[in-house]
Amino acid sequence: MTGFREIKEVFSILSRPGTMVVVVGTSDLPVSRKLTAILCRPDGSRTETVAYKDWLLRRALAVHEIEGFLLVGLEKSDIPDGSSVEIRIDGMASIG
Repeated sequence: MTGFREIKEVFSILSRPGTMVVVVGTSDLPVSRKLTAILCRPDGSRTETVAYKDWLLRRALAVHEIEGFLLVGLEKSDIPDGSSVEIRIDGMASIG
């Protein structure tokens, strides 16, 4: 599954219309641009949706940023454990 990244965490944000996913690794995808996401579930089913990148801050022993994506129109229950996601610019070439 080239281009797909493991989803580490999934959570809802009440003030936003979708579900945030935290992925493994980082990319140079833009923060303020509408992106395309393809969600791949462990059963092989796929869903395409709009995504927006966001940087999330973690404060454990040291502050560091991790990459997350808001998947518009999906609920937390739509993203089972073991899912992965591919994020693309303009539905074209994948970066990540």
